[in-house]
Formats: sequence, structure tokens, C-alpha cells
Amino acid sequence: MKSMNALFACTVAQLLIAGSTWAAEPGKMTEACAGCHGPNGANTDVSVPNIGGYSKAYLLSTLEGFAAQKRPCPEATYASGSKKGTKSDMCQIAKALDKADADQIAGYLAAQPFVRTKQKFDPALAEKGKPIFDKSCTKCHSVEGEISNDDAGILPGQKTEYITRQIAEFAGGTRPISKNMKTRFEKLNKAELEEIVQYLASFN
Repeated sequence: MKSMNALFACTVAQLLIAGSTWAAEPGKMTEACAGCHGPNGANTDVSVPNIGGYSKAYLLSTLEGFAAQKRPCPEATYASGSKKGTKSDMCQIAKALDKADADQIAGYLAAQPFVRTKQKFDPALAEKGKPIFDKSCTKCHSVEGEISNDDAGILPGQKTEYITRQIAEFAGGTRPISKNMKTRFEKLNKAELEEIVQYLASFN
């Protein structure tokens, strides 16, 4: 299974190859992103999250987290692009970026529309998940998580597999979690978390 870390690393590496031509030729950024995440940061691979439309602040924070090795960075093989077949990890890629590189990458991706994923979900569980999400998550994930500039990440319509993986990382303590989120997260049981996941999957 492809990891988010390797796939995002692939995107970043390909973006760096585009170099100084980005400003003159915005299309080169789209081409580079498409290698892992599809045109404008949207794709149909169930294991690859859609990242177009995430806020610039959120994307920069993500890169900073990887650079500081605060998130899991397992070694993985690039699935496509100029580095196809070679190995790296997101921590190495993030560390190699200077502030200007990271800012340009995040700015480009933030300017793209977020594309919801059409995926299967359990209607009964989704119905149960709505009030739980409203109570536990909307303070930070405003308007049911749809507004990217809340800097908390877009949740409705994101890949179920990706969201489930992030929940496991939060629960396992391998991904940093804010104090406010931790307080709410720890009050939710496994069944409630799955109901939230199904609710988010219903946005397609």
C-alpha cells in the first residue's frame, strides 16, 4: 500500500525539478503534482489523499512536521514520475526544502479546488456520525470541515482510507495532536470514530 508520506514526497520532489520556471509556466506545477496526486492535487487512487485546496498554512505546517520528524516517515518507493523506482521518505524531502520552496509549493496547492471523492459509505453509520462530528469537530473544522482556511484540514469527501490512517496515528501517538483536539478525540470510542468516518465519506 502506498503511504501518504512517500506520495507527498514524490510530489514535492517533482515540484522541485520544475524549478524557477514555475512562475512563468504555472502548468509545470500541475504536471509535477499529477505524478502522485493527480491534476491539481486530485486523484482517484483510494490510498492517495486529495490535497488541492488545503490551506497554505496547513500545508506549510505539514511540511514543518515532516521536517522535524514529528510524523511517521517510513521509507517508500516512488510510484511514478522522474524518480519512479527510487526510495526516499517525507522527512528527508521536507528537510531539503528552504522556506521559499515550501512557500511556493504550499501556495500552488492551496490555490487549487478541493475535489471530493466519490466513495462507498454506510448510510446508517453516516447518520449517526453527523451529530457526533457536529459536537466534537466543528469548533476547528468549520462548516463541517469544508472551509480550507480554517487551517485544520478539509475532511468531508476526503479518502476514507487516509482519514482512517490519520486516526490510527493520532490514537497511537505517532502524529502530533493539539491539546484541544486531544481532549475531544479521547472522549470518542472506536464505534463513534467509525461513524464519523462514514459521515465524512458521505460527502461525494
